[in-house]
Amino acid sequence: MKKGVIIHVFACVVFLSMASNALSQPPQGYQIDIGGGTFSLNSDNMAGKSGFHADAVLEKFVSNNTSLALAGGIAKQDFDPGGNTISTDFTYASLQTRYYPFPANGISPFAYLGAGGINFSLAGGPRYWDLLGSMGAGVDMALTPAFKLSLSAGYHLTTGDDFDGYVDNKKDSFVTLRAGLALNLSKNAGGYTDLSGQAATAEQVEYSVLEKKVDSEQADAAKRIEYLNSLRQRVKNLQQQLLSYEATKTELQNAIVSSDEMIKKLEQELMKRNRQ
Repeated sequence: MKKGVIIHVFACVVFLSMASNALSQPPQGYQIDIGGGTFSLNSDNMAGKSGFHADAVLEKFVSNNTSLALAGGIAKQDFDPGGNTISTDFTYASLQTRYYPFPANGISPFAYLGAGGINFSLAGGPRYWDLLGSMGAGVDMALTPAFKLSLSAGYHLTTGDDFDGYVDNKKDSFVTLRAGLALNLSKNAGGYTDLSGQAATAEQVEYSVLEKKVDSEQADAAKRIEYLNSLRQRVKNLQQQLLSYEATKTELQNAIVSSDEMIKKLEQELMKRNRQ
């Protein structure tokens, strides 16, 4: 039974990987990712329950492998110290650098590192600010050329020590597990332009070949034009020769007519003399 389940799970993973690879392309332009998941605060009060969070991530891809991301979200977690339930509300934001080692794969892993700030309110009290450092990893799975399913886990360390109302000089941190839907906002999401140096070099080579081809075609066109001009000149020369031949022919015909007339006159003179 267990063996059959494992085989089915493995087959599903392989199928998803093949389908994602068929739809995959290196990222470019801007991408927005909206999602949410669990929020678990690691604090002095270990009686905390797993909370929830919702967030959005705006990414700008500066290369095929690297992006700059602005992430922001809200979260809430309940605590039950001594049987009294209290809640802490969080709002946080961070600027991150993300790295994609295999950007063209249908299932594309990534890692991120960032820094920002977190604002919180304990049990509806005043709001306070602390600094925030974030690191994490995840995986994107292509659903269509423009949409991806994004799964990730993150660890976030803060400069605060009173998110749960307890202070003992141990900085609070939290862990997030999230799932999101990412949309590539580029107009070329269905037909990308690769930003890598290799692709740029290939495009330059292709452009150079095309340029040489155009130059060759232009040179061939110039040769054809030169040949046509040469033919035109030959035709003009032939026309002039024909005109010259026509003139010569006319002169010969006139000379023949004159000769005939002279012969007739001579014959008439001879006939007159013979009669006398």
